[in-house]
Amino acid sequence: MNTINFNAPFLAFRKDAKALAESPLICWSEPTGENFNVNDFPEAEFPNGCPRLPFKRFRVDGFYHYLGSGFMKFRAWVETMDEVKGISGYSVALYPEGDEDGAVNLGGRGGGILAVGVAVFTPHPTIRKKVSWLTTKYDISKGKAEKFELGSSMAWNLFGEWMQKLAIDFTNPNLYLCKKLSRMPSGKSIQWVKAREHYVLLHKNHSANRREAPKLGVISDTGNNQRIAHSRRAHYRLLSSPRFKAKQGQKVWIRSAWVGPKEWTDHSGQIYKIVDR
Repeated sequence: MNTINFNAPFLAFRKDAKALAESPLICWSEPTGENFNVNDFPEAEFPNGCPRLPFKRFRVDGFYHYLGSGFMKFRAWVETMDEVKGISGYSVALYPEGDEDGAVNLGGRGGGILAVGVAVFTPHPTIRKKVSWLTTKYDISKGKAEKFELGSSMAWNLFGEWMQKLAIDFTNPNLYLCKKLSRMPSGKSIQWVKAREHYVLLHKNHSANRREAPKLGVISDTGNNQRIAHSRRAHYRLLSSPRFKAKQGQKVWIRSAWVGPKEWTDHSGQIYKIVDR
């Protein structure tokens, strides 16, 4: 994956976006199913309902999102704001790559349109989630921006729903954020490797989490029945030891975690590094 090509439409919109254009790239195909309940993932959101995302700035590559008439494939650039006095939010730019048939159409327009949305989540005395939207459409071919009037429900459908799913997958105890990069081939530079590194969400059933995974940190389809790492499920732990003087006898919640080596190489030479939540 070449980040230069990935960033091209975004850089045409924001020439000053170097930090965001060099931010972590997440390859994500929406593993979350349609029938999910956000209440089952309390860590996926701030108290005001704003999604809790893996990085302050990041990019998302090639994900499909349902927009009413069918699935559309997007690239995205996301920048989040820190929560201050209960107020948080994010700005996001979406570039459509095509629908399931390869055609590109967003809001009745052809390709070359970048949709930009800003969401601000604020506390509300009676409802948990109050979000304000500001939307813009940028025509790359014409080099100008224009107002992109959307109601709150339409803006959430375009910008918010898939980001909520990403936040859920990031906090899902069965999924682990993992950096993936290539070994440096002979004659290539570190910039060549950096341009291709990205992040993926591994399921706990990945080959690195099987007893067949061999030692020495190399993952393949066969092994010596030795486990190099494993995922530890979230659970309650009873503090029964006398050393817990203040909390002895209490139950505490232990988060899910990846236990053991957090870096390995698969049989194709790809390097994986587990990222702590």
